[in-house]
Amino acid sequence: MSAADRLIGELRGGATLDAEGEFSLDGAEARRKLRAFQVADPRAYLLFLVQAAHFRGATSVAITRSLTSATVVFAGAPLTREDVDDLYSAVFRGARDRRERSRQCLGLGVNAALSLGTSARARIQGGPAEDRFVAQLRGEDIDYQPSEPTSRAWTDVTIKGLPFALRFGEREVELLLRGAAVSPLEVTVNGEALNPAWVAGGFDGIAGLLLSGVVVRGAGGTVIAGFARADYPLDLAGGGGRRWPGCGCVDLIVGGVWLERLELKHLPEEMRLIAYCDALRTDLSLTKVVRDEALQALLRVVDVAAGRALRAAFDGPWSLRPPDLEQATRRFLLGWRGSLREAAVKDPQIAALAERVTWPRLDGGVRTGAELLREAGPIPYVHPIGDREPAIDLVPGLGAAVVVDDASAFELLRELAGGREHAVDFAVHLGDQRRYNLERWRARPYQPRTGATHGHIVAITGPEGDAGRGGEVGLSRRGGPSTVDIVVDDACIATLPLDLPLSGISASLCGDFTPRPSFDGVYVDRRFAAGVVALLGAVDRIVRRLLEAASVGGAWAGSAAYASERLGYLELLCHADVREGVLRAFGLDAELCAAAERGELGELPRLRADDLRHPLATYAAFPTVRDAQLSLQEIAALARSQGHIDVIAEGHLGLSERAQPRCLRIDRRRRAILAALFGEAALRDASGLPEWVREGGRIPRRAADPLAGAELRI
Repeated sequence: MSAADRLIGELRGGATLDAEGEFSLDGAEARRKLRAFQVADPRAYLLFLVQAAHFRGATSVAITRSLTSATVVFAGAPLTREDVDDLYSAVFRGARDRRERSRQCLGLGVNAALSLGTSARARIQGGPAEDRFVAQLRGEDIDYQPSEPTSRAWTDVTIKGLPFALRFGEREVELLLRGAAVSPLEVTVNGEALNPAWVAGGFDGIAGLLLSGVVVRGAGGTVIAGFARADYPLDLAGGGGRRWPGCGCVDLIVGGVWLERLELKHLPEEMRLIAYCDALRTDLSLTKVVRDEALQALLRVVDVAAGRALRAAFDGPWSLRPPDLEQATRRFLLGWRGSLREAAVKDPQIAALAERVTWPRLDGGVRTGAELLREAGPIPYVHPIGDREPAIDLVPGLGAAVVVDDASAFELLRELAGGREHAVDFAVHLGDQRRYNLERWRARPYQPRTGATHGHIVAITGPEGDAGRGGEVGLSRRGGPSTVDIVVDDACIATLPLDLPLSGISASLCGDFTPRPSFDGVYVDRRFAAGVVALLGAVDRIVRRLLEAASVGGAWAGSAAYASERLGYLELLCHADVREGVLRAFGLDAELCAAAERGELGELPRLRADDLRHPLATYAAFPTVRDAQLSLQEIAALARSQGHIDVIAEGHLGLSERAQPRCLRIDRRRRAILAALFGEAALRDASGLPEWVREGGRIPRRAADPLAGAELRI
């Protein structure tokens, strides 16, 4: 419990109820108790006396300070004997009016002065002009003496017996300079004004102490706002090199003197505000403002004044750098109480400040807060991208994205956008990747295959008269996976794997294809699909050459090492679904695959039962039960002669001496080829015919177990 709370508890303990909600105190007891209660710094007694003068309606206060005494003279409402009698007890009552508050301040000031030394005493001269009096206060005693009538009334408070060593000390000077520097009444010390700005021009004079200073009068009080200069008096008198809190502050002037400084986090560090409001309530020491509705009403006026000062600063010819000013405006708007979007619509001042706040665009332009408010669609934004140049020409709409360079910029963007903001940082990285792909594409010029590295080079040609497609297919002498380079504008834009049952195929497919925006490939349209069909036609011509016995590829035609490749290519020629799989690997959809199968995009390599002129049709790849090998042409002749093709599954056990030598013993792959070429109905399963089974040829039944059903007894 604080000393003030303990004192109030003791005083209330001996009080009698006077009225509901209030209490009365014995004056002598109050003086005795108040002597035990001290303000934070008794050397502020002169400021309490200035407050007393202000609440009595004085317009000026003259302070005369000598080595051991101080005199405070002011006009206003005359001081009465009742006021003096009630000096101490008024401190503990609620201040109902200005006169009551004047008594409180006078009581605190006199008590603080008397606490400075045991020899200190106070002399108060007051009363109306015709009934003047002098009150001597020493300790707990008050002695009244009459005084000569005067032509006018004033109040004279003199403190004598101050310790000589105290003099007019630095702390006393500091308190006076800070407390009265912007006082709304003329305050002089030994004839020198402490607040010359007020003396010269009132509130406008105080506003002149600030850069872009403005005066705003509202229901909550009067506020002066602006930006600090080097000679701002409240900074000079506020603590000698004290670190500034890093945000805006408002100095509260209550009763004509500086009372407290409040930090306002949403205001810029360079901003200074002075708020005058006598309606603010204070704590018992009269040095701290009570946080109540009166303070909130004043802070609303503070916000209005800060906004006007910011608007004035944008047009003011002074040294605050525009980036700092814009950051200050951001902080102010972010601290707005309530919906900023609604305020910008209703309050022209907020709308004007929103116009001053800008965000850089990736394309070098800027967007203002007012433009964001008017924007109906989504608002793209990105975080800082450093020194790299964004690829705005490669990603549509990326140039319009705004850059949020810090947390306050993002928060304000979100407030103004109202949920329409969306991050497009991925688009920046997408642009970087596209630029990389574009540069890589341009750096890979088309190099036609030559005989030095490839054999059996075949040109890719389209339908007659189609000059928009070309390239070649070669067989790499190094072998390896089959690939195709997609060439656009004489440069390779992508290298794709060739999903073919052939190894070592190396191709270039050239054409006026349309590159994808990512520059890592081309759009799969009918033009590209026709190019793929032409590519497969060129590959087929390579295969035909390999099958020529006299060619270098004769080894491929007869070597068992390539049997799987030859069979796989047969599947491609005979199976429509295998061909579709190859086309799908290039990205062709079902519609384009069907068009290719119908021959609308060019001649697709294939075999038909009525057209077996392909060299691979002479390839003996289908074994018989007598370990011979038949080609497709031989099988077709057999089908024509006997009307069917006898087949049994590979691994069938039954075999007869009477077996037909041209019956095929084939696996599932070969059977599927024959079914695709001749139809399933042409294949006859001969495994169950009598002539194919010899005695004992079947697997014998297993003999009965002699121990089956036996019992073992021990």
